[in-house]
Amino acid sequence: RLQDAVKQMSMLQAACSACRRSGLLRDLLQVILVLFDYVTFGELPLGEAAAGARRARNVDVRSLLRLRETSATGGRGPFPRYNMLHYCVEQLQRQRPELSHGDIARELGALPAAAGVSLTQLHRGLDWLREELAFVRAELEGHRSEYETKTEFVSEPAPPP
Repeated sequence: RLQDAVKQMSMLQAACSACRRSGLLRDLLQVILVLFDYVTFGELPLGEAAAGARRARNVDVRSLLRLRETSATGGRGPFPRYNMLHYCVEQLQRQRPELSHGDIARELGALPAAAGVSLTQLHRGLDWLREELAFVRAELEGHRSEYETKTEFVSEPAPPP
């Protein structure tokens, strides 16, 4: 169980590190922020000179999840089930035409493995390990004298009479 927990935590650490280092993810989030500013506040991106005066806004995780749920109506998208996430990726591809599938795999390749980790199950497993550790410690403390007793062993059995 301990090896499984360590393996799962390592996968999560690798995914978190990949997200922090990824320029691709940072660029995609910038596209999303511009989209949300426009949709929510009706503001288009400002020029470089006025950018400092603009108030920084945040996008919450629930809104990010809704990108997939917000679809083009009436078949107006380039393909069926076209949604806002597709639109954001298209905008990113316009900004970074050199972007390839290999770039995504290279920068964010650790994410699929980490997505399979159940934080609830991991937490339960770690709680179980803590309980087992507490039991072993209590056992050692409660029976210290039995564990510290030295037993003499006879190297050769006594010959039969």
